[in-house]
Amino acid sequence: AALTKNFARMILTLLGLILAVAALAYLANKVDTYGVTTPYSDRFSIPVLLVIAGCAIVFQYARRKTWLARTMLLPTPLIIATLGLYVPNSSMVESAYPHPDHFSVDSIHLSPAPGELMRGGDSDDDPLELILPMTAEGVAPGRAVLVDNIVASFDDVSWTSDWQATYNHNFLPGGYRSDFSVHVKRKDYERFRSAPHTMKLRFALTEVKAGHVTTIANPNQPFSVPLLGNCAPSAFSRFRLDELLCRSALHGPDLTFIATTATTTSCDDASPDSTVLLVDWQGSLNNDPAEFGLTSTWNHPIYLQSQTRDSDRNVKVTPCPNRPITFTHYSLVRRTQTELTFPSFQFPALSNGLSNIVIQPAN
Repeated sequence: AALTKNFARMILTLLGLILAVAALAYLANKVDTYGVTTPYSDRFSIPVLLVIAGCAIVFQYARRKTWLARTMLLPTPLIIATLGLYVPNSSMVESAYPHPDHFSVDSIHLSPAPGELMRGGDSDDDPLELILPMTAEGVAPGRAVLVDNIVASFDDVSWTSDWQATYNHNFLPGGYRSDFSVHVKRKDYERFRSAPHTMKLRFALTEVKAGHVTTIANPNQPFSVPLLGNCAPSAFSRFRLDELLCRSALHGPDLTFIATTATTTSCDDASPDSTVLLVDWQGSLNNDPAEFGLTSTWNHPIYLQSQTRDSDRNVKVTPCPNRPITFTHYSLVRRTQTELTFPSFQFPALSNGLSNIVIQPAN
């Protein structure tokens, strides 16, 4: 308002800034194809914006040179975008997830399972996806391990993929089988698929420990959970408790594991053979005081899904509204890395078949 002549020009200026930010975001997405998960948050954009805008306003009132004051604002979107791209993903991951020392004990043991799959993209320009089934075990009692990022490399030909975020790979004590995926550029696949190589996978892990546990005996009505928010059954699942809607103020919930049981027969049948565990993870380890936004209340839908999958995929699972549900709060223990080596790995043939990410007890 201080740098424009009237309301119409102010609106046009704001629209121009929005378009500039959208264009920079599009270009950044083209440059940075794969995102990563790190504990770092954006703590620079708002201060940079306030400082530059404040200087422009002070200069405008002090010198009355409008065009010079406007010129000070023009590089603001570029500066903010540069801050986001200044530190590459690999440096962020290496800084947030340090290599363990020789005396550290791995928080999880990963081992390969048969069934590798190379899946093609929608077009020739899209990267390929390498699906790697693995078993995960060795998580200590009372702990959980979150696999946040993955990177692949061939030591014998000096090739390394980008660090890439993995999702829905949170492991509790016990043995589990899951499918990890690594995006590979098509040109790299064509270069290396003809011969076996020594492949090394590195995983960026977050180890957490269980803390406060809240048990809701009657979750079929509104209830409150400490460190999570106010919750109620979703309107679409009033008579089958597999969806919840929780609300929190100003800040997202802390990392929480939600669990209840369902049945493969009827809700009156309490036999262990018919019981199936329904779980979901919500929240994060982000300890920022608040999240910037136009609303003070954040909605968090919870979708309880089967953690164990029967060999017969046609088995129907029935959620029961009269069974208790537990909310386990987890706090940070450490962030670290672990490695897995494939001595003689060769890219599988390209397939267009679909592969579902499955986390289930290992055979």
